[in-house]
Amino acid sequence: MKKLNVKILVVIVTILLSGCFAGKTMPQNQYLFAVNYPSQSTAAVNKVAIEIKPLVSLPQFTSNEFLYRLSTYNYITDYYNEFLVPASQQITNVSVEFLSRQGWTSYIKSDTSPYQQADYVLMGTIVGLYADYRISSQPKAILAIHYVFYKDKKDRNHILLDKVYTQAVPLQAKSTQALITAWNAGLTTIMYQLA
Repeated sequence: MKKLNVKILVVIVTILLSGCFAGKTMPQNQYLFAVNYPSQSTAAVNKVAIEIKPLVSLPQFTSNEFLYRLSTYNYITDYYNEFLVPASQQITNVSVEFLSRQGWTSYIKSDTSPYQQADYVLMGTIVGLYADYRISSQPKAILAIHYVFYKDKKDRNHILLDKVYTQAVPLQAKSTQALITAWNAGLTTIMYQLA
């Protein structure tokens, strides 16, 4: 009887393993944010130089895989749908481009721009980035960014802005495309609020 059970177990494991290696796995879908930028401004509103620090994410939002919240404590990641570039890097680039196009400043310094002494510094942290499925009939795309804007590097106590911008955009359908579309809409709104 034991030999029969072992043989059955070996056959089952062999079948499972051969299925894993013989078939093709589903490809990962990779996405980038696509923000609706304002038209390029011809003149700066404020003649100041701003340094935009690279955004960071709270640890729970650093994965490139999409995150779904199912209940108060239950989150799952989606191996098949992910950001091509970490969200923090994308939103840093979006912030630089958006504020430049808004004519908010005469000069924006980032990691890729040449050195110039900044008059102000903008820092950001992603504090929410997930699909909220706690109410199954009303799914939402959640995006929350905490921005801090202060006078200069030497005077961090002179904070001019310390605010969390949050968007909860209803999904038009329960699909990945609807989720990324809603995140894009939320990020565009946050950028206009920040500017």
